[in-house]
Amino acid sequence: MTQLRRWRRRTLGRERRTSWLAVEEGQTMLAGMAAGAVMGIVAILCAAIGGESPIMPFRLAAGVILHDIRRAQPVWLAVPIGAAVHFALCTVYGFFWGLLMTDENGRHRGSRAFQAAMGMALGLAIYLLNIQVIARFWYPSFLNLPQLVLAAIHVLAFGLPLGLLSPIADRRARQKISTTRVTT
Repeated sequence: MTQLRRWRRRTLGRERRTSWLAVEEGQTMLAGMAAGAVMGIVAILCAAIGGESPIMPFRLAAGVILHDIRRAQPVWLAVPIGAAVHFALCTVYGFFWGLLMTDENGRHRGSRAFQAAMGMALGLAIYLLNIQVIARFWYPSFLNLPQLVLAAIHVLAFGLPLGLLSPIADRRARQKISTTRVTT
């Protein structure tokens, strides 16, 4: 085996272990929750600017569990249930983001532009799946909202931050590996 092949196998193997460690340690799920927080703040601001109640994003998210947005009318019911649903979904999407980025080769791992583009693509895919497919059949109240604004929120306020937080998750996993090697 040539020197280059050994180097490639060792390098790519380390990259895969690092990204798997980021998934196993929950770093990508934390990145999903942070991106979800950004998305939630932007959704509240968009609702307020659009003349709706700032509680409307919480009511929509709570409507996923309660199966009707009218059941989530009291604020004391809409905010905790809506926040729990929103952050649970963002955590799941962060986990899947980590799995998606695990299969990439090491060449693209450090490129912030590539990860930002992939994050925005994931945000668009989440919008298309959640709003245009699932909501069309089970949650029609989501279709009463401006669809371009919803798409922009998913792409720019969730996907972009998730893509930009991905290198931080990898860096934290690398630090974890290096501290483990030093202590053992």
